Amino acid sequence: MEHFLSFLWEFNSDWMASAEDVLEELSGMIGRKDAERIAAGGSGAPADMGSSSTDVTDVVGLLEFINAGGRSAAPFNAPGGSTSGYLVDLKDRLYRVFNQTEFDYGNRKGVRREIVLGHEGKTIRLRLFDNLSRLIDTTPFERGDIVFVRNAALEEGRGTLKGINKTTIVRVSQSHGGISDFALLKGGERDIDIIGKVVEIGPVKYVGRLDGEGQIGVSNCIISDLSETINATLWGSSAYATANIGVGDFIKIEFCNVRENEGSRVIFATDASRVFSSRSLEGRMR
Repeated sequence: MEHFLSFLWEFNSDWMASAEDVLEELSGMIGRKDAERIAAGGSGAPADMGSSSTDVTDVVGLLEFINAGGRSAAPFNAPGGSTSGYLVDLKDRLYRVFNQTEFDYGNRKGVRREIVLGHEGKTIRLRLFDNLSRLIDTTPFERGDIVFVRNAALEEGRGTLKGINKTTIVRVSQSHGGISDFALLKGGERDIDIIGKVVEIGPVKYVGRLDGEGQIGVSNCIISDLSETINATLWGSSAYATANIGVGDFIKIEFCNVRENEGSRVIFATDASRVFSSRSLEGRMR
């Protein structure tokens, strides 16, 4: 919890929040006493950011280690059981963030997501659970940020990382990417990020999947760059991510596509995209 609180204050210092703001933003994840500490700036930043169970590496170095067949018997605890492997400290760019999804631990429900670290062609996935997963949106972390991940478990045989009870994640530097001038958008663009204000948003509806296996959620909304508007069609986890988004909210859609539909441009987001809202986005509108 201490690292969690330290992270929130140190890397949201531009947000002059009250304790009530913090409680609302974190939605019951912390108590009033901790919220007051964050609002007052009393928690400070982690002093030992450069030290941990292993040497700090980047994605390229970690991939080289994995390909060389590195092994260890160091134990760690993981959700749903225990296993053994390396604990990794990693500093690199946040290449991609996926939407949070719900799942069952067995006797209780939880949430999880994957993030991707590194650069095109040299990436590794990190699975995050519960508070670490929520933290990605409440902060929020964004595509292009430089992040420091401490004590992530290297999953042997999978070549991926998993967040455990020792894991922390800190933003070292922030990217302010995202298109907020819709006049710049062109049909056919892929894997872009856009920022806008929600003008209209519809409920999640369910339609049959193209492969005929079950149904998938879809939601339609209209977003504005404060000058013009554009329609957005959200599918799967991107549609479900709108559950707590309302008219007037500022949102960012990462890894979305622009399509032409009867002469009009439409934003198209799927499970491969990410949707979140944050008050901090308002200051980045054109």
